[in-house]
Amino acid sequence: MKNDWVQVYSVSSRLEAESICILLQSFGIHAEILQESVAATLGLTVGPLAKINIIVNRNQAKDAREILKSMDKGDLVEKPGEKSNQ
Repeated sequence: MKNDWVQVYSVSSRLEAESICILLQSFGIHAEILQESVAATLGLTVGPLAKINIIVNRNQAKDAREILKSMDKGDLVEKPGEKSNQ
């Protein structure tokens, strides 16, 4: 991992990792997926090699962590009856 990139989240599913990267990018944060190549090659889904890390530039890590914390709390989900700002 480059010195200017830090891990902000870990998941075990490639689809979940892609979704989180898209979420962060929608907030203007450049996010990348970091996964052991052997895990992807062998299709590993459990254990330390299967872990998929989301990394962002160090100067965007605080914002990324706040967004991910809101995601985990369910604050980014539109609730029934709420109108979006779009």
